[in-house]
Amino acid sequence: MKEGVLNAFEKVKEEFISTVKSGISFSFNKADASAEPNLNEAFMLEGKDAIVVMNPGKRKRYLVHDGDFTSASIQSTL
Repeated sequence: MKEGVLNAFEKVKEEFISTVKSGISFSFNKADASAEPNLNEAFMLEGKDAIVVMNPGKRKRYLVHDGDFTSASIQSTL
């Protein structure tokens, strides 16, 4: 993953920590779709780089980020 994307994630994380006071916890994870081809199929990624936001609660939900890999764009999705 490119350094700029990692920096964008770090900025998003820092800003969420400073504004979220309701006890919401979150984490960022990296998955290699070439090593796990089912990810491409499950999220319809067609082999492209993507950010997928997942809710691991009782009702599993997800959305695929549609935008630039910048902190402002990622925050807009969240």
